[in-house]
Amino acid sequence: MEWGSIVGSWNVRNQPGLWDRPPDHGRLPAEATEELSRILKQCSGVESVMYALWRGYAGIEIENAELFELPLRSMAVTNASIDDAAEPFGIPGRTANLWWASDQQWCVATDVDLLTTYVGGSAQCIEAIVASSALEAVKVTSDQRITWDADTLNPRPGAPISV
Repeated sequence: MEWGSIVGSWNVRNQPGLWDRPPDHGRLPAEATEELSRILKQCSGVESVMYALWRGYAGIEIENAELFELPLRSMAVTNASIDDAAEPFGIPGRTANLWWASDQQWCVATDVDLLTTYVGGSAQCIEAIVASSALEAVKVTSDQRITWDADTLNPRPGAPISV
């Protein structure tokens, strides 16, 4: 599903009656992060997590972090407890764009330009995430597209202006 198809418009500022503030880009809300980290902790049992944050956020400097280069995404990386997932860099409201267990049993990705977070993990782990009443989650395949026209469940409102 894609945002414009779900709500019937590409207007992300607000739609009275549906939401009062625009959806977040590039971050997972703290409540969802806390629930997700609780589930992921059970999936692998590790405490140690690698967290990566895009270095392009204005005014954000991460001390004692290593540099990790991805195509078009320079990331600051640090190691911390899974219990720190809501604010692993000590920046209020800023969750990691990537985080993964030290045993490599799962990986979480929230791209800076997207409204969606993707989790890779075992079938059991993904089922636990989808079953959580605290998360809005759906199982997708590894070939899932993330383009504006990828929604096969909802009618598209037309191409967004920036396409």
